[in-house]
Amino acid sequence: MLAAKPGSIGQAIPGVRLQVSNESGSQVSPGEIGEIVAEGGNVTQGYWRAPEETAAKFRHGKLYTGDLATVDGEGFLYVVDRASDFLKCGGKRVSCREIEEALLEFDGLVETAVVGIPDDVLGEAVMAFVVPRHRRDPDLEQELRDYCKQHLPLPLIPKRIVRLDSLPKNDSGKVMKSVLKANAARAAGFGGNDR
Repeated sequence: MLAAKPGSIGQAIPGVRLQVSNESGSQVSPGEIGEIVAEGGNVTQGYWRAPEETAAKFRHGKLYTGDLATVDGEGFLYVVDRASDFLKCGGKRVSCREIEEALLEFDGLVETAVVGIPDDVLGEAVMAFVVPRHRRDPDLEQELRDYCKQHLPLPLIPKRIVRLDSLPKNDSGKVMKSVLKANAARAAGFGGNDR
């Protein structure tokens, strides 16, 4: 079905049930985003000697994968992002990847990563870690802010922009957002660089 369903991860294998569930646990309608929940005889019951991680991911014999997806009318799944890589800004779920892609359209950046920070009005606001193309560009933050005002809805304009020489990455080259989130948490009493 690769040609007929481009971008789909397919359907469940025999003996496994996959459901895309909303926050209340109900199956989403086609086109809506929810979390992939798996159950079946070959789905593990938990993590070895890790009761806290098990409690976070396994409930009622089901594995809550942390993958956000949509489903079409025939039950084919399409992964959108990781649940941990979404923000809840102004009551709406927003993909960090979408914000990152929009930021990378700005010519002055090499790479970027977005995390959420607490915000009294929005619930979560955007914090962008950026690696500038020209390290010493003194106008980068203001130019990026002006760009964002033209290309992003107001709630998605970064509240904080932090320059880095490089993004922290693991051995496989994946950005370690947990490190960035820890940095964001340490800066919780920030102040400056607000929009």
